[in-house]
Amino acid sequence: MLSGDELEKVSNFSQQTFCVGLYGGALIDSEGGLVAWGEGIDVPKINCRATSISGGYEHFVVLLETGRVVEFGDVKKPTPKLKKAAKAVSAGCGFTAAIVGDALQCWGVNNVAVSPPKKLKHPPVAISSGYSHAAAILTDGSVIVWGGGGDMFGDQTSTSLTPPPLPNKAITVCCGAFHVAALLSDNTVVAWGSNTFGQCTIPVVITPDLLISQLCCGFSSTGVLTSDGRVFCWGRCSPPSLDGIPDLGTGFIPPASGGKHREGRIVRISLGNKSSAASTDSGTLLLWGDDAFGRATSLPQCCMLTDR
Repeated sequence: MLSGDELEKVSNFSQQTFCVGLYGGALIDSEGGLVAWGEGIDVPKINCRATSISGGYEHFVVLLETGRVVEFGDVKKPTPKLKKAAKAVSAGCGFTAAIVGDALQCWGVNNVAVSPPKKLKHPPVAISSGYSHAAAILTDGSVIVWGGGGDMFGDQTSTSLTPPPLPNKAITVCCGAFHVAALLSDNTVVAWGSNTFGQCTIPVVITPDLLISQLCCGFSSTGVLTSDGRVFCWGRCSPPSLDGIPDLGTGFIPPASGGKHREGRIVRISLGNKSSAASTDSGTLLLWGDDAFGRATSLPQCCMLTDR
């Protein structure tokens, strides 16, 4: 586990390979190595490059360039030996979901989520995990969801995780704790499942004219990053905002002038539960919310993670 001061010393940070879990975060450096922060998180030694990483509720899962999967944190069950190379991975609550070959495979202790459909009409191309469910996009642009949709916050009105009819193909899917969101080919966002905090109510400002480069879900929030570097988040978001402005009740993270943060243009985001993160085109990793370094801290915290 790294402290905030130690994290600032990491060099050659890749802007696209970081994530935030429930109690911490992790990133992949330019050499394919792993760095993590948060309470009690220790990273394993790996003998080849890591290419992607996903943060779950108590553990992280890493995909190596060989197609092998490595997990660390509070891993409930050992990683199984996969018969084929994994193409994508996602960490949930007590389980991991993966695309292995042209099939879906899950493992862990969450009995509801570890039973993905075996017969698929089309191969999966993207995957995401929630608290006790997971979702995948198939090559025809359709979305499938398996697992449960129970809501610990007591929402009894909108907990079905069955995908609604989608007017266009999905190009991105992400899961919150009890909801699912998808970015469609016409640049619109749809969300379904628990709406206790408004995480499935798409704000009126999120229109097809707003060019979205990334869709992301937190524990009970949903957010988008636009092509010009603006960030919008709704639901139960982690205060304060990127510019240190407390949430005003709308759920939006107020964008800086012209869509550019004082540390540079935002190029990627990751939403968690108590903390969230974003990277800028200047090589800065921004962390905000509670306990982002495994301790109480005043955020946003700016960490220069590049030697440029």
